Amino acid sequence: MIPDSVDPNIRPKLLAPEIIATPLLWLCSAQADGVTGKRIVATRWRADPPPAEAAAAAKDGASWP
Repeated sequence: MIPDSVDPNIRPKLLAPEIIATPLLWLCSAQADGVTGKRIVATRWRADPPPAEAAAAAKDGASWP
């Protein structure tokens, strides 16, 4: 649920839960053990390849060195 205090102009830019669910579940799984210093870009996650390939394509560097 989005809090009422969120600016109405920002609401259309938020990602739908369906987009975030699969990468989030992967990140919580044993398959993600050892993944550190990376961010997962949910909009780059694809459903058709195996999860390891989808994760590799969705990984990006962290915002810090």
